[in-house]
Amino acid sequence: MKTPFLISSVFGLVLGLLATTPAVYAQDAAPATPPAGKAWGGARPMEQLAKKLNLTDEQKTKVAAILKDQMTQMLELRKNEDLSQDDRRTQMMAIRKEGNAKIRALLTSEQQTTFDKLPPMGGGPRGKKKSDGEAPAPAAPPTT
Repeated sequence: MKTPFLISSVFGLVLGLLATTPAVYAQDAAPATPPAGKAWGGARPMEQLAKKLNLTDEQKTKVAAILKDQMTQMLELRKNEDLSQDDRRTQMMAIRKEGNAKIRALLTSEQQTTFDKLPPMGGGPRGKKKSDGEAPAPAAPPTT
């Protein structure tokens, strides 16, 4: 008499497991890395710079080359296991600073003003530092 109850219980358990399996796999389907340029509105830095600075075609070509070179240098730096984390960070900041200076040199004075107000692409403050050595305060988030 207990056999039909046992069979129906096992059958119910199997159906329950089968019903939840797609939900478990759906959770694993999320991307492993966050979208590129999250701080830049989800777009790539080149696209954002072109849009925000209204770059000419010639400027776009030159900026793209600078960004590509910058990325190549950073990838090589990440592969260098002989450096400490602090040394690697210092060198990456120098690469960014050099890249930003090269990009800024290509811009008109109006574009430079806009560029200086943009959030940094690779982290760290871009603007002038306060006299006491602190970085400038981040801009307030937009109100909706």
